[in-house]
Amino acid sequence: MTTMKNEWTERLLRDLTQCQVEFLAANNPQAAFERLLASLLSLTDSEFGFIGEVLYRDGAPYLKTHAITDISWNAESREFHEKNATQSLEFFNLNTLFGAVMTTGEMILSNDPPNDPRAGGLPPGHPPLESFLGIPLAMGGELLGMAGIANRPGGYDEELYHQLEAFRITVTTLVYQIRADRKRQAAIADLSSNQKKLEAIFDAILDGLIVIDFRGLIIDMNPAACRMFWRDRAEMIGKNVSMLMPAPHSEQHDQYLKNYYRSGVRKIIGTSRVVEGLRADGSTFPCLLGVTEILDQNTRYFVGTIKDIAEQRQQEENLRLAKMALEDERRRLANIIEATHVGTWEWNIQTGETRFNERWAEIIGYRLADLEPVSIDTWVKYTHPEDLQASSAALEKHFGGEAEFYEVECRMAHREGRWVWVLDRGKVFSWADDGKPLMMFGTHQDITQRKEYEARIRHMAMHDPLTGLPTLRLAYDRIQMAIEQAQREKKSAAVFYVDLDGFKAVNDAGGHRAGDQLLQTIATRLRQAVRGIDTVARIGGDEFLVILTSIDNRENARKVAHKLLEQVRDPIDIEGNAFRVGFSIGIAMIPDDGLDPKGLIEAADVAMYRVKNSGKNGVEFYSERRNRPD
Repeated sequence: MTTMKNEWTERLLRDLTQCQVEFLAANNPQAAFERLLASLLSLTDSEFGFIGEVLYRDGAPYLKTHAITDISWNAESREFHEKNATQSLEFFNLNTLFGAVMTTGEMILSNDPPNDPRAGGLPPGHPPLESFLGIPLAMGGELLGMAGIANRPGGYDEELYHQLEAFRITVTTLVYQIRADRKRQAAIADLSSNQKKLEAIFDAILDGLIVIDFRGLIIDMNPAACRMFWRDRAEMIGKNVSMLMPAPHSEQHDQYLKNYYRSGVRKIIGTSRVVEGLRADGSTFPCLLGVTEILDQNTRYFVGTIKDIAEQRQQEENLRLAKMALEDERRRLANIIEATHVGTWEWNIQTGETRFNERWAEIIGYRLADLEPVSIDTWVKYTHPEDLQASSAALEKHFGGEAEFYEVECRMAHREGRWVWVLDRGKVFSWADDGKPLMMFGTHQDITQRKEYEARIRHMAMHDPLTGLPTLRLAYDRIQMAIEQAQREKKSAAVFYVDLDGFKAVNDAGGHRAGDQLLQTIATRLRQAVRGIDTVARIGGDEFLVILTSIDNRENARKVAHKLLEQVRDPIDIEGNAFRVGFSIGIAMIPDDGLDPKGLIEAADVAMYRVKNSGKNGVEFYSERRNRPD
């Protein structure tokens, strides 16, 4: 069962990776969501499902689907589905199980929908709903969307919900990206033709945006600002912006403007600072405020961008305003490159002469002036030696015509003493008369966050989310390492199969929360009872493996086993309730009981069941009769 669980997790991660690639490379969100839904239904053995985005109309949430299975039950419903499914369906009924997810923002699990008061009933002829799991998709405290699956044989449980954490992270990120792109496109469509105003608004469109005139009166607020301050746009037009600030900022604001007109000294214009915003109900929140002055047909405006730093991660948006009509072609290109936040490089392959932009140096923590004089040796100096080999191989393929572009991921040494990951891309654009490559141009993109995210995904696949212990997949590797070490050192090792006695009674008495706390406590005590070189893994609901490396004989293993029993000799307190549990421990010795990880686990399992069948809470070796503790 544990092997199947690991295969399930591997398949989930593989499908998520494929969907992210499709989303980014093909720019096809619908296909990515349909693939994600198909994977979710297959992995959970569910009959129906959907993935949707939570939007609002007249202050009430509703669901707009990005992918949904066909649940039509007659000709009329089938015709409706075929006509509308590809363009998204909208659902407004909150008196449903999926409506409960939207109104509470929490996971909804129901294994008896017909008798669940949250269900609200189904339309006549609708296929029966036998079980349902609603999965909220939230980021920064905001519900962005949800996924729902239904009719899994045997129903759903919280363990399955936790196993889908990687799915939730991936789908939430995709929904967030679609929403951000939609906001950006809507803003671009609504902006005036004035280039300065376009650039200023575009610079902050994903955050709150407020435009005021020279008197401090509000000209416009974007939806993000209205939500941030709990205000209606119509009621705010023409009001003084100071009403959005608590004292003393509200009293000082108009004076700031007067001082600026009189002296020309910019104290707040063109800078960013942390201030407090005032919501409609009188509550305050910290925000990062940036103020920009623009001129539109000789009329002066001020644009304030507001980022709620209490609820969301501070986003990096540092696009410079540029006067596009007054700059030559190279300056416009430089602004485009800066907007994409990538480093650029130019390389004369024959001479080694290079040119980098400022961002190239910033990625590794420097100013460009700090690196002068620069050449191709600068790249060699800061790149990880192992990655230089991969870079050289990719360059040879590009120079030889085997690859249209040069592309490699590499590590570069940061000024702070750490490695940052860079996606290095380029192409030869000119060739010497002898056919050799001459000039090459390319970019550097900081992909450190993406690599860290991939590492977190890999960690999730190898570790139990509840206890943090290694899973069976990682335990197999540790057993193989223990076997090889025992053979090198001519010593022994041991595999313990530990089953927690009395776990069901804790679950029945205290619920799943108590059961989870007990498992976390047991995991901690098991780790504390063994050495740092040993491994404790969770391989099932209440089953653990303990792998002892480099021990002298089975007596060493027996002592450790009895030490584990001591960890649960006394009752364990869970939220004021004392619970008695025990361990049934089966032991397989290396090399006496085999040199195959799977066989050793099975042998320890057999020994454990001997303990179970003889009264529990004891220790027995696979190759000898069970020994009861004193």
